[in-house]
Amino acid sequence: TRRPMKKFSYSKQLVIYAKERFPVILTLLYSLLYASSIRSFLKSSETAPVFTTITTYAIAFTLFCFFLRLRLVDDIKDFAYDAMHHTDRPVARGDVSADFILRLALAIALIEIGIQLLLPLPAIVAYALLAFYSLLMHHEFFMKGFLATRVSLAVTLHQMIFFFHVLYAASVVTGRFFVPRALNDWLLFPILMTPPLLFELGRKLAHRSDTEGNITDDTYAAHWGQSKTFALIIGASSIQILALYLASPSPLIAVYILFTSFIALLYVSRPAYVIQTAKIWSVCLALIGLITFQINALL
Repeated sequence: TRRPMKKFSYSKQLVIYAKERFPVILTLLYSLLYASSIRSFLKSSETAPVFTTITTYAIAFTLFCFFLRLRLVDDIKDFAYDAMHHTDRPVARGDVSADFILRLALAIALIEIGIQLLLPLPAIVAYALLAFYSLLMHHEFFMKGFLATRVSLAVTLHQMIFFFHVLYAASVVTGRFFVPRALNDWLLFPILMTPPLLFELGRKLAHRSDTEGNITDDTYAAHWGQSKTFALIIGASSIQILALYLASPSPLIAVYILFTSFIALLYVSRPAYVIQTAKIWSVCLALIGLITFQINALL
């Protein structure tokens, strides 16, 4: 049974939630790197107009708010499941209230929308598409039962939200509704959609257990197996490496290749260790890819 709700202040609940469920510093770093890299990349093209630091912050803070809102909404959706299988999580154990989570999610959504009112109309249109797709995600595309037995399709549909994020960010930077034309325009999508996929697969590579030690079904390892999930991570990383090379060949890509190869070889000799540390090295892979993209764009 679920423990009684503790009477923590909102500030205390926020600290608990950030500490256990949402890596604030890492998400901020990723969001700023994402925004800065796409701004630098498009700024170097011949068709890009005026750029300001404000556009970078607008993209970064919108992405940060999106990740936080997504985490909050997921915790609301998973409340019953967590109360049964993951009672150690802050909402399930009563340290953070569902009411606080809901209020925070609404506040973040309003802030996110408010940012868009400062941007040009093409960016607002792109954000509207992003928000609409986000709403579809929240309702599991109105086919929850169908997707429940088709995990691969569900993951694909959910990850497509980042297609709209790239579209939005590029529209903010260029000042027009972004329509990819040249090869480099299209390469933005695999380059910038890969990092969140690496985050997602990496954090669900290891099996999870409930309080009784039974393996739960809320990981990709439980559905696809750990070897297949790991292969998907390496495959996604390889696609990003290829896209980076095509966008801007640089010796820096060798660092990304070496790190990916090292993880792949380590998995052959020490699979258990690689699986246990997946949350760390998958983040490193994602950040190395973004940093490489950022430096290449500046050169």
